[in-house]
Order: sequence, then structure tokens, then C-alpha cells
Amino acid sequence: MNEELILHYPFNISFNIQEIVDTFESSFRSIINVKHTHSTGTFTYSASDIWFHTSNIDNFTKELKKLLLGEVDVATLQDMSHYFSYHIKHESIQLEIYEPSSNTSTVTLSLEQETTFEAIQTNLEYLNNFPKWWSA
Repeated sequence: MNEELILHYPFNISFNIQEIVDTFESSFRSIINVKHTHSTGTFTYSASDIWFHTSNIDNFTKELKKLLLGEVDVATLQDMSHYFSYHIKHESIQLEIYEPSSNTSTVTLSLEQETTFEAIQTNLEYLNNFPKWWSA
């Protein structure tokens, strides 16, 4: 499997598809890499066991289209365990990562950046160009 979905703006997020489960509700396991440059350096994050329902990708794509038309206020992509959330609104894009690191501690990260109509369109183009093996 060598499929990769990349959302470059604004946080440079890549989803490298590792495993596909085609059952009643199709899903996939992904390695997620995030790279974000900030004023004092670069932040990077990587997770190797993040699962998504393919319907989450379809719904996110539909929500982005509606967001561009002004029919909804936010489009959200979230993994099955709610460790990874990507929210696009008219005025901002937010990435939230929640990572349990042991029985007693967790790591959380929230990145937010202003956005534009063109940036939302760019993210939609990335999704539209991603080959969806689950769509017949």
C-alpha cells in the first residue's frame, strides 16, 4: 500500500495509508506526520496507528464543499479514537492532537491559524485528487 493523502496548508499533514479494512464500514490505518514551522523552529509529530472510517473522509469532503458555499460553519476530520481532529472554519484552521502516553499522563497539542477561502479550496482539491479505493 503506497497511498498518501497530504494536506499542505497550513500545517503540512500527511496520511500514509498502511492498512485497509474493507468490511461493512470500510476503514484504514494511517501513519500521520505533521510538520509546522513556527517563529522559533519547527514542530513535528508522528503517529503510526491512527484509524479512520472512509466515510469520515467522504463527510469531510462534503462539509468542505458546504463550507465554501456558506451552508455550514465548520468541516471536521476526526479519527476513530478522537486522537486527531482537524477543523476548518471560515476564519481559521485548527489541528488538535490528543495522545495518551501512559496510564497517568497525556500529551495534547492545539494549533490554530487564520485561513482564507483559497486555503479551504486548496484543501478540498487535495481531497478530491486523492484516489478513493472505496468509491465504486
